[in-house]
Amino acid sequence: MSQTPPAVITLRNLHTGELLAARGSETPARDLVNRLLRCRWTGRLTAMDPRLLPWILEAARHFGSREVQLVSAFRHAKFNEVLRKKGHEVARRSLHRLGQAVDFRLVDADVSVEDLVAFLRAKRWGGVGRYPHSRFVHLDTGPVRSWGGR
Repeated sequence: MSQTPPAVITLRNLHTGELLAARGSETPARDLVNRLLRCRWTGRLTAMDPRLLPWILEAARHFGSREVQLVSAFRHAKFNEVLRKKGHEVARRSLHRLGQAVDFRLVDADVSVEDLVAFLRAKRWGGVGRYPHSRFVHLDTGPVRSWGGR
């Protein structure tokens, strides 16, 4: 179900509204990526794992998506704990705390969460979580594993 790859893919931080363009097969500069993916609660940045964004862009190109909505990326440990205590599906030792995970969705492509998860799992890059009711997927650079959520 591969589509014609878009010339520009817009990365949109869901919580800040900030945008970053990925042109052609290029990945934006790491400092810009780290800023876009910073903790939304504290504003702190971390060095995000450099494998994540190319993987996300590969998925977007595969499905012909022109926009990736970034739901969650780096989380300060305190923010991670706040979310966990509020009952969100957040692991105590989440890889988000280490800059090794991103939750995202492809917003303009005709692709289901299930199809996106199947694509990511087949790549065997790392952990893939399925959150169909929230319409996003989790991708991390940890061990290859998968799970389904709400």
